Amino acid sequence: MVNAIFDEDNPYTRDIWKCPDATEWNPDRNTNEFISMLPDYQNGYQLIPVNWTINIDRKKNYFNYLAAITSD
Repeated sequence: MVNAIFDEDNPYTRDIWKCPDATEWNPDRNTNEFISMLPDYQNGYQLIPVNWTINIDRKKNYFNYLAAITSD
């Protein structure tokens, strides 16, 4: 996801930000492509659902099982 959109004026670093098709950096193109992807982002495109909570029974059971099969 994009955190900031800016125009690269530095001639020494401008080429770093070229588009994948090797055209020069274009802030308008970048903005347009970003906006065109918003529906996919809203629908969870490439979103990995993860529950980071550790204190639920399912995860406790997993860690207990892991400890049992890896202990001496």
